[in-house]
Amino acid sequence: MDIVNHYGYAVVTFALCTIAVVYPDRPWPSTLIGGCLMAYNYYFSHRLLHLLPNDHWLNFHFWLHHDPVIPRWIALPLEGLIELGYFMLFPLLFQYLTGDWIIPFSVILLLSLTYTSYHMIQYSWLKSETHGRHHRDPTKNFAPDFIDHMFKSNYDETYEDMSSGALNCLVSAVLVLWLKSIYKWKD
Repeated sequence: MDIVNHYGYAVVTFALCTIAVVYPDRPWPSTLIGGCLMAYNYYFSHRLLHLLPNDHWLNFHFWLHHDPVIPRWIALPLEGLIELGYFMLFPLLFQYLTGDWIIPFSVILLLSLTYTSYHMIQYSWLKSETHGRHHRDPTKNFAPDFIDHMFKSNYDETYEDMSSGALNCLVSAVLVLWLKSIYKWKD
C-alpha cells in the first residue's frame, strides 16, 4: 500500500500527461513506453554524472549542485538549464543516430521539464529527505525512487512521497502543449 500512497498520484498524472501531449499523433501504449524509457534515462544519466570525477569540467552536477562553486541563487537556475538539456540529449541523440524515433519529442520535453523542475524545486528548494540522503551518500538515491528500489540503489527501504511531482508534470504538460500550439510540431 505504501507504493500506491507514495507514487499513485504522480504515476497517474505522468501517464495522463504523457498521453495528452502527443494525442492524437501517437497511440497511447507506445507513448507510455516512451515515458518509461525517459524515467530510465533520468536514472542512468544521473548515475553517469556520478561516474565522472568531481573535478572534471563536464561534471556540472557536482560543481553546480553537490558542491556549488558560485552562489546558490545563480547556480540553481544555471543547473536547471544545463540539466534540462542534458536529460534531453541522450534520447534525442540516440534516436537521431538510429533513425528510430521511439520516444516522441513532446514526451522527452515533458519529462525533462518535469524531472528538472522536481529536482530544482522539491529537492533543492524544499530540501527533500530522500535527496538529502543522496548528498550524504552520492552512490544512492539517483531517482526516480521506484527505479532506485528496482536497482537496489535506494538509501534504505523507505519510499519517497512523489505525489507533489504531479503538479510539476501538469505545469510541464501545459507548457509543452502551449509550445506545440506555437511551433506546430507533430509527434
